[in-house]
Amino acid sequence: MGRTGDAEITGVAVGTGTYTLAETPTESSAGTEGYVTTGWECDSVAPVQGSGETATLTLGTDDVDVTCTIENTWRGGTLTLAKRVSGGPAAPGDWMLSATPEGDGTAIEGSTGSATVTAAPVLAGSYALAEAPARDEGAVTLYAPGEWSCAGGVLRDGVVRVAQGADVVCEVTNVYDPATLTLVKEVVGGEATPADWEPGADGPTTHRGVTGAAGVTAAPVGPGAYSLSESAVGGDVAEGYSTQGWRCVGASVADGVVRIVRGADVTCTVTNVAAGVPPLGPGPVDPGPADPGPVDAGGGGAGAPDGALAVTGADPRAALAPALGLVALGLVLLGAARAPAWRSRARRP
Repeated sequence: MGRTGDAEITGVAVGTGTYTLAETPTESSAGTEGYVTTGWECDSVAPVQGSGETATLTLGTDDVDVTCTIENTWRGGTLTLAKRVSGGPAAPGDWMLSATPEGDGTAIEGSTGSATVTAAPVLAGSYALAEAPARDEGAVTLYAPGEWSCAGGVLRDGVVRVAQGADVVCEVTNVYDPATLTLVKEVVGGEATPADWEPGADGPTTHRGVTGAAGVTAAPVGPGAYSLSESAVGGDVAEGYSTQGWRCVGASVADGVVRIVRGADVTCTVTNVAAGVPPLGPGPVDPGPADPGPVDAGGGGAGAPDGALAVTGADPRAALAPALGLVALGLVLLGAARAPAWRSRARRP
């Protein structure tokens, strides 16, 4: 027994008789899974093929210098996984790429460019593609998950089919698409200022700083839940204040936790009120658009057609009633003045 070229199996003198031909993987083998053989072949004697990778060979007195060969053929292909990054601070090496077989085969995993995912030999079959943060998870969360694309193999729903003998290359691109988070501190009454507190947010990434600092002003953040908090940094001047809780614009907040979705612009504000100052109310209520009043179908006023009346919002009947009263009074007085004259003319002969 030995490897090809070893003295133990090269030009060895043997006697007549029947011999069993076989092969087994060595302990240092790089992996023999995925290879198939068509059997043993000998140059002057035809062996009898057995099961698997065995055969029997019978040598007679006339059989000399016999060489037997077995050939193994790879029945898989190769698979390369590659990563691209568009924008932002992360690098392609910040992700681990993997392909997991959906049947027979061996999973491969590694960062882009590594030997484990570059022209890696794989059995023919289907492989589910995936990616995961390699080290700096905070930076990775700022990127939108990418879509895989493959050349040399059929890709469907994130699963690529590798045919025998195929060289398949699959690539995924992640695009920088963070949300932004701004933390604001407000103070009512007393001698303290917003700079005497440091608001913070802890979640997929951590952000902390005084109002206006770069770390808490339009800071890029990944999607997820962030716990909001604040800590006094102004010493005794910050004592005696009560918090009115957090309120956020651009995301929902409950129990001091804000939930941010990808691409959102979120501003969260916390207000502290000095002792003795009445608590702040919920703020003025927007009454909505003002009632425009009754609309005069005749139009008019500035920008109205010639001859049209302006729309003032006043009821014209309110001004018309006094005028009608004066007209009626005038008619009564006129009738009273004419009545005596008519009667006097009637008594003449």
